[in-house]
Amino acid sequence: MPHPVLDAAESFKAAARRRETQVMRQLAETYASTNRELRAEINAIVELIRVQGRRMTTDEVRRLAALDTLARRTQEVVTQYARYADDVMLEAMRVEIAIAMRESEALVLQYFTPTHRRVAQEIVASWVRLPTQAIETLIGMTNPASPLHTALVGRLGQEVADHMIDRMVQGIAQGKNPRVIAQQVMGEGLTWSMTTVRTAQLNAYRYTTRENYRLNRDVVSAWKWLATLDNRTCVSCLVMHGTVHGVDEVLNDHHNGRCSAIPIVPLAARLGIAEVELPSAEAWIRRKSEKKQQEIMGLGVWSEWTSGNVQWEQLTTTYEDPIYGTMRRAPTLRQVRAMQ
Repeated sequence: MPHPVLDAAESFKAAARRRETQVMRQLAETYASTNRELRAEINAIVELIRVQGRRMTTDEVRRLAALDTLARRTQEVVTQYARYADDVMLEAMRVEIAIAMRESEALVLQYFTPTHRRVAQEIVASWVRLPTQAIETLIGMTNPASPLHTALVGRLGQEVADHMIDRMVQGIAQGKNPRVIAQQVMGEGLTWSMTTVRTAQLNAYRYTTRENYRLNRDVVSAWKWLATLDNRTCVSCLVMHGTVHGVDEVLNDHHNGRCSAIPIVPLAARLGIAEVELPSAEAWIRRKSEKKQQEIMGLGVWSEWTSGNVQWEQLTTTYEDPIYGTMRRAPTLRQVRAMQ
């Protein structure tokens, strides 16, 4: 029978995915209207190419006044969308902070429900709860100049406009349809904004969980990394699955990561309540076919691992993100070979 704490954690993760999906749908619907606002500028470029009657060189495309107009308009409409996305992100983060405050505490109480209700009541009575505003300040929500905000409002419009010019110049010279080029570039802008917003949601939840456990270290001594054992999970998260971390650590998953933290509660063990035991991710992946292992790890890294040139525990690495600080991801093949 699954551990009640693990059951609750999986239920919370499923609910989080539903919230994320709802926010992503909001962004996609609004961004679609942003695409439509560029039709006139793109049609003007299509007409110029038609009138030219031949394939244009990169220099000729670069000199098109209509391309400059498209770039300016792209920056305007995407920056306007970025302001909207920033507002959506802030609201989503506030929701995640409130939910994480409740759910991280609820995971602790799951150890004692229903067999030790009085203990659970005592924990609730003594639990230290940090004000929401303190969490917002901690993760940079309240500072409009923080990297969290400038990633969208300060950069998205200019980045998409720059990509639009570069791709149009190269693509039109190669005979590609400007409408297709614009659709691809704008799609990349949507993906970027979705990744930024979703990671901010996840980060708000994780930092709140960390603060909740840090302030209640008399109850929670540490936490255990919980990954989802499926074919979508990267090898870095599989390696981290089941590892134990102090309450001062935050779960530093990669962008769009789905992992979560399981509290370790010494009082539960003293009362004879079983700790959450997680299955080995290494054993799980070894039971997979070679094809599935390669899909998860990449052929090159898989070859180094199966040859014994790198250990399972080495298949995760850290990097510095300008917004979130130290994060984790799977190492590249070059990094794996450098470990030998």
